[in-house]
Amino acid sequence: MADAPKDAERRHGIRARLSNIKDALQNQMTGFGTSRAKITAGEYVDDPILQPPELELLFANNDLVYTIVSKIVEDALRAGFCIERRGNASDDRELAQDIENRLAELNTHDVLYRGATFGRLFGGAGVILGVKGAGPLSTPLEDENAKGIEMLTAWDRQDMTPIEWEADGTVRKYLWVRPVYGDLSWVPVEVHASRLLTFPGALTTQRRRNQNGSWDLSVMQRIYQVLRSFDSMFASLDSMFADASQAVFKLQGLIQSIAEAPAGASQDVATRMQILDLFRSSAKAIVLDAGDETGAAGEDFTVVERGSLGTLDGTMTQYYVRLSAAARYPMTVLLGTSPEGMNATGDSDLLLYFNTVDVFRNYVIEPRLLRLIRIVAQGLGDTEPETWVVKWNELQRPKPLDVKTAEKMAIDSAVALVAHQIVLPEEVALSLGRLAPTLGITVENEAREKALKEALTEVASREMTGPNAPEPEPEPPAGVSPAPKATQRKTKAKTAGRQT
Repeated sequence: MADAPKDAERRHGIRARLSNIKDALQNQMTGFGTSRAKITAGEYVDDPILQPPELELLFANNDLVYTIVSKIVEDALRAGFCIERRGNASDDRELAQDIENRLAELNTHDVLYRGATFGRLFGGAGVILGVKGAGPLSTPLEDENAKGIEMLTAWDRQDMTPIEWEADGTVRKYLWVRPVYGDLSWVPVEVHASRLLTFPGALTTQRRRNQNGSWDLSVMQRIYQVLRSFDSMFASLDSMFADASQAVFKLQGLIQSIAEAPAGASQDVATRMQILDLFRSSAKAIVLDAGDETGAAGEDFTVVERGSLGTLDGTMTQYYVRLSAAARYPMTVLLGTSPEGMNATGDSDLLLYFNTVDVFRNYVIEPRLLRLIRIVAQGLGDTEPETWVVKWNELQRPKPLDVKTAEKMAIDSAVALVAHQIVLPEEVALSLGRLAPTLGITVENEAREKALKEALTEVASREMTGPNAPEPEPEPPAGVSPAPKATQRKTKAKTAGRQT
């Protein structure tokens, strides 16, 4: 018991020392790292949430906003896609073509482009599914009961108002109000969330979504301040270049003349300046008063040059980099600037950007596109619509030299396989169009297939009569029926095990 006060004192001392431990360097003399440091005076504040009217104005009038919002969607859909059954069965190609034709009739590319673009801009947009045989829009949609798509309608956040919610905060039902054109009137319609292909905006927490009317934030929300600084920088440069050379007129006794002159005399001075500027702009000459015989000084004209503006290049470049980082686009894509420096091709920038486009394809567009494809397939009589998959085409066309190099490697590999008797020459010939399509070599398929059958027959004959031919199975005794093949396999396995 006597040691209890000492233990309590020791624990108190440990807590006191731990309370003084900091995660950053501090200097009480200079104030570095303390509340007296100058940088601690700044703090982050919450910017106001950008609302649809302002976002629509930015999208309509600012070229950089248009690029930031729509560029990744354009590139995601630019190369197109094809669909195929899981397992790539060749007999489903005709049905796949019918599905693709139906998607083209529904103008799928345009509605997906609008839905994804306006989703990024406003924080929410998408496509209304006009499904055949699935009841009114206000009821839940069960995809297995759908009998095809009749129409697709693009909408954005300004057209839809959430009116019912699930327990987890997701929207269950919207009120669809179309914009009114001319004298046309539109009655608001309730739409169940299951009948929408909804495209998101920026990743947003549920609390912030609740503040924003159950919508995501626009992708411009985090970029807005950086974009404003960028545009302000160029506006300042415009003013600096406008004043880069300033013309200066010196008139003897100007101030005194204006002060002592009667009313209206100042207009004479303004007229004189206009005449000088007229001669300077048309005749490329300045007409000045040379003075008089009394020795009075004449007029003087000089041009004052602003300091060199060449040093601004580095500052402007940093603004470019900052905007590209905020927009998550390389400068090659966002601003169209060519890479600088030795051996700079921009290939690494494009590779990173195309990876970003692939992510956008796979996680944003593809799930919604797959649902649409499967409903269309079901309407065309397909009994397994869930087995269809999307195959995206390559974003970048390969260079001709790269194509030739890849084909040469494929042909060399095929020649090596033939030399080692792994495949037959006829097999390689039949697949030559796939290995090297740019060669344009025509192969007589019927003759090659006939030769392949004969070669395979010859190979099978050699295997049956060669030294490695299997031993013939003994005939069963008279009156005894042969055992089933499965029993024979088990008996052979047991015999081989005993021999081992």
